[in-house]
Amino acid sequence: MKKLIGITSLILLYRLNYVKLTCIKNVNCPIEAGQCIANQCKCFDEFYSLNNRINPKNETIFCEYRKMSRFAPLILEFFLPSVGHLYAGKMNLFFSKLFFIIFPLIGYCCGLTNSQQNPDGTFKNISTLNWILLILLIICSIILPFFHIIDLVCYSFGFYYDGNGVPFIPFI
Repeated sequence: MKKLIGITSLILLYRLNYVKLTCIKNVNCPIEAGQCIANQCKCFDEFYSLNNRINPKNETIFCEYRKMSRFAPLILEFFLPSVGHLYAGKMNLFFSKLFFIIFPLIGYCCGLTNSQQNPDGTFKNISTLNWILLILLIICSIILPFFHIIDLVCYSFGFYYDGNGVPFIPFI
C-alpha cells in the first residue's frame, strides 16, 4: 500500500513539474500581455488568464485572453436592445430580453389589442386565451423598459462580465 501511495505521489509530482505552473519570461507569459514578477505572470489591464491554453511544450500560457471593452456592448445595448448581450456572449440575457421585445411586437402586429372591439368601443366576447395573451403583452411592455435601464446601468458601472466570466476593460 505504501508503494502505491509513493508511486501516485511521484506521478503527481512529475505531472506538476511537467506542466509548468510558474512564469517563464517570453515562454508562457507573452511580453505584449503580461510581465513575469517573482515567477508570477501579472497580466496587463486588457488581458486575463483563463489558464486553458497549452503551448507545444505542454506549458500553460498565461494572459492569453484579451478582455472586451464594455463600451461596445453598452452602445449596442443602448441603440439595439439585446444585441449588446449577443456581442458580449451572454446568451441567457440575450434570449430573455429578446423574448420581452419580440412577444409584444408579435402581439401588437397580430392585432390582439384592437381587433376585439365593437365599433361603439365595447369589447366582444374575448376568449380566455386572448385575455391571457393580452395580459402577457401588457406585462412584457411594462417590464422591457426597466430591463433595458437595468442593463444599461450594469454595463456602465461594470456589474456585467462577458460570456467567459471575465470582467470588461473599465472606462478610461
